[in-house]
Amino acid sequence: MLFSPPQPGQEPAPPSPASTARPDRGFVFSFGKNGGTAPSKPSPKGGILSLPHFSLLQSLQAEEQAKLKLSKVDFFRDAIRIRHSVLPQILPSVLGITLWSALIFSADAFYGRQWKTSSTIVQPLSIVVGLLLVFRTGTCFEKWNEARKVWAQAEAEGRSLGRWIWLNADISVYARRLRKKTRAIRLLSLFFTALAHELREEYGVGYPDYEGVLSEEDCHRWESSCAVLQPSHAAMHSTTGSGASLRQQEESSSSQAQPIMPPPSLALYSLHQLSLYLTAARASGMLDLAGPAGFNYSNTLISSLTSAHASLHRIKAAAIPAAYGIHLKQCTAAYLLALPLTLVTELGWKVIPFVTLVAVTLLGVVGINGELEVPFGDDASDHNLGLFCAAFRGEIELLVRGSEEGVGDKEEICG
Repeated sequence: MLFSPPQPGQEPAPPSPASTARPDRGFVFSFGKNGGTAPSKPSPKGGILSLPHFSLLQSLQAEEQAKLKLSKVDFFRDAIRIRHSVLPQILPSVLGITLWSALIFSADAFYGRQWKTSSTIVQPLSIVVGLLLVFRTGTCFEKWNEARKVWAQAEAEGRSLGRWIWLNADISVYARRLRKKTRAIRLLSLFFTALAHELREEYGVGYPDYEGVLSEEDCHRWESSCAVLQPSHAAMHSTTGSGASLRQQEESSSSQAQPIMPPPSLALYSLHQLSLYLTAARASGMLDLAGPAGFNYSNTLISSLTSAHASLHRIKAAAIPAAYGIHLKQCTAAYLLALPLTLVTELGWKVIPFVTLVAVTLLGVVGINGELEVPFGDDASDHNLGLFCAAFRGEIELLVRGSEEGVGDKEEICG
């Protein structure tokens, strides 16, 4: 939950005079009939929940809730599932092993080919395959789990930094500085949104989730830096064009002599602009309330976000070595191909379903590892970065639109 609605029967608190005096923050919440929260008589600007961003957040939450969840009590219902399992991905390889087993049985039963292979040949292969699979499974899950930890820690630091700026940047002298202050806090939403697109290799600003967090001024500045790096970026990453992944861009321009380079990081650009704002705010006396220690604290949080950016890109780029993956698949294939030769004399036709079950088991583990190794994609098992960014942006918008900047009335707060 991004906020706590009032209890049933309880009247919503009236907005404070400061909030009603500002047209961009005039809203109240009411408790809906279905238990949800809805804007009550929104101002001419509209309630906060009527913003397009919250519609995107609600749709992403609905998609997340519609995803398949494992049953906590019914084991067999999950055991027989095909949808959302790895079976469709490995089905061609499993069918190939099944046909190989049927061929071995046919040669043994109808053509008199006696496959008397000792089991001592298969046992060393089974041990090697087991060790390789265990090591890769542990490594891939650790990578998947570390990605979620780093992202959650970065979100916590972003919340702390946004709250610190909102409370400590004093704009009482110049009311026009509120717009700059709000832009600085929304740069945190831009950081996470841009970082999510970078991790998915979706370069450009034509995606709908950039609306409201990427200002026209920042967009022009970033496109200018793209044009300096490579002229083709200015047209490729414009706001009027639709977003395209780097892979699609490379395929569409495969005839060009020079490969397409990724544009400058929009996420790092947002942190740079945020650092510039804090430095200018300190020079103008807006951060005197926080003091030097508070300013150092804000710089530490920005440095932590920069480190999180580097860590997530490291996780994305740190794929398993190709030699290890190839050797794992070669050993698995050798084991599955040798298994029917060992068991056909003892099992007869039953070797076909038995080897098929073994192939489903081993190849399924290999397929699951491939999904866990890339935790930032669009698969059902990947992290829902879009939902994470939308929820964080909702918290930032509630901070900016639903609370007073600064510490407010000290007498009222401290009693």
